[in-house]
Amino acid sequence: MRFSYRWLKEYLPVKKTIPEILDGFTISGMEVESAVDLGALSGRIVIGQIEKITPHPQAENLANCLVNAGGERPLNIVCGARNMKEGDKVPVALEGAQLSNGITIKHTRIRGEVSEGMLCAGDELGFNNDHSGIFILPEEFPIGEPLDMLIDISITPNRGDCLSVTGLARDLSAYFNKRFSQPAVRILETMDHIENHLKVTVQNREACPRYGARYIRGVRIGPSPGWLAYRLESAGLRPLNNVIDATNYVMLEYGHPIHAFDIDRISNHHIIIRNARKGENLEMLDGTVLTLTEEDLLIADPREPIALAGVMGGKNSGITPSAINVALECAYFDPLTIRKTRRRLGKQTEASYRFERNVDIEAIPRVLDRVATLIQQISGGEIVQGILDVKNFKSAKKFISLSIKNTNKCLGTNLGPREIADLLVPLNLEISNSDTENLLFCAPSFRNDLVREIDLIEEAARMYGYGKIKPTLPYLPSKPTTQTKIVMVEKQIRDILQSLSYDESITYSFTSSDLTQALGLPLEESVKLTNPISSDQDIMRASLLPGFIQSVAHNLNRGMLNLRLYEIGKTFKRKKDDIQEEIRLIAGICGEKSSSWKQKGEPVDFYDIKGLGEALSEKIGFAGLLIEPLSGGNYYHPRRSARFIKGEVEICRFGELHPLIADCLELKRRLYIMEMNVSQIAPLARKTIAYQSIPKYPSITRDLALVLDDSVSALEVEELIRESAGAELESLVLFDLYKGDPVPRRKKSLAYSLVFRAPDRTLTDEEANETMQKIFDQLKERFNATLR
Repeated sequence: MRFSYRWLKEYLPVKKTIPEILDGFTISGMEVESAVDLGALSGRIVIGQIEKITPHPQAENLANCLVNAGGERPLNIVCGARNMKEGDKVPVALEGAQLSNGITIKHTRIRGEVSEGMLCAGDELGFNNDHSGIFILPEEFPIGEPLDMLIDISITPNRGDCLSVTGLARDLSAYFNKRFSQPAVRILETMDHIENHLKVTVQNREACPRYGARYIRGVRIGPSPGWLAYRLESAGLRPLNNVIDATNYVMLEYGHPIHAFDIDRISNHHIIIRNARKGENLEMLDGTVLTLTEEDLLIADPREPIALAGVMGGKNSGITPSAINVALECAYFDPLTIRKTRRRLGKQTEASYRFERNVDIEAIPRVLDRVATLIQQISGGEIVQGILDVKNFKSAKKFISLSIKNTNKCLGTNLGPREIADLLVPLNLEISNSDTENLLFCAPSFRNDLVREIDLIEEAARMYGYGKIKPTLPYLPSKPTTQTKIVMVEKQIRDILQSLSYDESITYSFTSSDLTQALGLPLEESVKLTNPISSDQDIMRASLLPGFIQSVAHNLNRGMLNLRLYEIGKTFKRKKDDIQEEIRLIAGICGEKSSSWKQKGEPVDFYDIKGLGEALSEKIGFAGLLIEPLSGGNYYHPRRSARFIKGEVEICRFGELHPLIADCLELKRRLYIMEMNVSQIAPLARKTIAYQSIPKYPSITRDLALVLDDSVSALEVEELIRESAGAELESLVLFDLYKGDPVPRRKKSLAYSLVFRAPDRTLTDEEANETMQKIFDQLKERFNATLR
């Protein structure tokens, strides 16, 4: 919210210096984003009046201006502009003034003539972007006074009441413990009544609970007076004509948007507030044509739309130079309705910005009276008696109880009821009831953000001053806490993956339905967002895969070709009328294994991601897992994917991303992924650490290389070996898989390393050989295996 210091001080009931005012804003919670000094602080840019203009004797394109700047004598200033005339009031930069472009003004000679300052254009001051000529000031400005300061305040979304000059002055007055009074409005009306000239019908009363209208006839459209145009420009608005400028001025003054219609361009003088029809078009004041939906709220006449409610007016009813009779609109529109329309259409305006943050529904008659009076003052015309006020709400006072004990507990203070009341009453909070323990306040209608007790405590803190509150450590009695199994397993997984040099990826819980469908994931169980922040984030993620693949692609496209990433997060699925949330894990590798100066790293493959799944499962408490080919994994490679199971429960699944998906996403490397449902497996994890003595007796190692049919799985072979070997088999490791010459076609070679050990004696070679023969016999009988 940008405004002029000259404008603000008209409403402040207390005289303070500029630094005190800026500090007051900051300390009371209003962040000062910028303060552009136009002489109000430095005193080096002042208001001057041109007394005489004479040609420069040495340059045709220059002129000597004799300027009264409030000093002992007029100043001679050489100027190249041509838009000013004798008697104009202009900004004068005196010696030592620093302009917005960094130039410091000095006494100098220009083509032989002394120049004792500079007459400034708007852009040289930082006031606007106009460099067409000297900035002509309003004739009301007093000669010799410092010009101004432009202050820009950052307003938080909950403080829509401060999106106005009077709102800021009211809040600042409360900080300085002064009661703020709204300027009185005196209105002169005709005997004729508005109902004879205008009709208003509100069809959607939920989206428009209050609509007010006034009627002015006989206005004369023209340029606005200098003082009004100056104030609009100080707020960053461009002056258009006196009627439109008056509505914008009162919006900045009171914080409530107003719109003016040329009533003679409205069919039957009948204003209708309704929802748009699907596909209905509306040409806006800026010339754009919008295609509307049934969710958009319109201002219309019986024939066509004339404005997009709360956003912008239509071109077919705007104020043109020929307008004579004007209808003024001041309404309360539902913030959510306006926000949805604004976001969908990408049309943010000063009006929509304020409606989205809530306006004062009770202020509508006062705002209409103020703007009607101002238009009459600067445009002439007659204000027709009465306001058409269509209401669909019950005015009710909002009472909030405040506990003295809770206030002091939250703030760490020792304030009494009287002190707290003195802090809050200047904020227009009226005390309805009080005792030694509680205060009952009635909140003003313009403070839509005050709802709960904690809101009043926050206001008390602002007015008291955060700097006065001494920092104290809160009393936090220690209580034993226990972590859920899911949290413990989740932490364990993170520790394991980080120790394996995996980096964590964190993505949004929102994802794209198009990408989800492209990956072969079902959309039926997806949770759709009714108001997504963007079109590519329109559903809650039912899988971590879409966001994870985008992270991988993002890194690969930026030259990070060797990746080890993981993500743990919630997924969301719709189950009938409920939404099921689960913690899931996804990890992925691509590129090359770690390399050194001795040896270049080899490309990662299926067995690397299998090893990750196996190691992770074992460390969190799942031993003796069975592996089986994966079926139904749409986004996995059909022959390079598998899963580990324990009984009937899937512990994790892993494999290569399907080549078609990788090509579609233009991934530059093969991507291998592993997934785990942490919520499902965490309760089943049983990690026990048992003491085991160092073996007293040596082991015997034997290797077994077999040739089998290609259809026989390594899992089946391993199960049979363990069954045949008995308790003396300490470990069994598959260390080689080979296909090709001299192994026959449709055959493969599997090579195992077997370690035997007895706990009570040293095994002999004869015993080991006997066991190996037994194992081979069983393999030969079951799978027709031969030794390689």
